[in-house]
Amino acid sequence: MSRVPLSKIELAEDEMIVEGFEGEFDGSRVWVTAVLERTCVYETPDLERRLVSKAKILVERGSVPIRRRKPGGAPGANRGRGKPGPKPATQTNKMMECMSAVEYFSAKCSYELSPMALKGMMDQNALKDVCLVDVRSIDAYKQCHISMALCIPLNELAAKMDTLPKDKMVVAYCGGMTCGLAAKACMEFAMKGYKVMELIGGMDCWNEMGLPVDKKA
Repeated sequence: MSRVPLSKIELAEDEMIVEGFEGEFDGSRVWVTAVLERTCVYETPDLERRLVSKAKILVERGSVPIRRRKPGGAPGANRGRGKPGPKPATQTNKMMECMSAVEYFSAKCSYELSPMALKGMMDQNALKDVCLVDVRSIDAYKQCHISMALCIPLNELAAKMDTLPKDKMVVAYCGGMTCGLAAKACMEFAMKGYKVMELIGGMDCWNEMGLPVDKKA
């Protein structure tokens, strides 16, 4: 079956492409993990995630999963009617109850971006469709942050989220693996319908790898 650019896949107004399908980039098989308006994120054989124009990803028409958008609100918006059930201990426990370990970690990896992948996108000037968000405190941001990152502390996210474009991929980061703010921010973005990824390791990992930072407020 002949392949066509992903950008040539026609969608009805109420349809959307479901992430997680095979494609071809520069002669190699890749796995597409997120689809934006003009670009998409694909996973390389060495598990790095990169952003590229949809026109450069070749796919078989019948292999691209498409579904209709669900009308109204975020997932779970209509829950809570009737008798409430027991509250799960954590979001992770709730997810693990619904999927196997393989499914859980596969989904987890699809929404994480490594520091080197982000640095590669910066070097290639490929951040046009990315919105980098620092969800730490304003003081922490002033001390050191990744270039081009917006400063939106987690406690201000709900009030400022609507100022961010939904046609871009949001990449959120916080202090590090023990911080937890970025994961919470990503959950809020996802519930509002944003395409979102978490930067693995946050500023701690970024600094440990000696990657460039900006100290201008």
